[in-house]
Amino acid sequence: MELENNNITVNSHNIKENWNGLKVVTIETVTKEYTQILNPRVGNDLCFSQYNKYLAVFQRLNQLNKPVADINENDIEVITTEWSR
Repeated sequence: MELENNNITVNSHNIKENWNGLKVVTIETVTKEYTQILNPRVGNDLCFSQYNKYLAVFQRLNQLNKPVADINENDIEVITTEWSR
């Protein structure tokens, strides 16, 4: 939200460049918060198979054993390629 409030495009590069002062989060925290958002959507505007794909991506991110700030575009590309097979 801080980036948006300052009219900065939200992308991985800008998040890393503007990381100072932001709360450090773990993949586990992101997974928990995001699944709480997704759970009520399952069966409405989100199908169960898509929900499972999100969970698989989070599980794979956890396996990287990296801090959230160190996850890069290549990591995401590898994971999404694996997940789309």
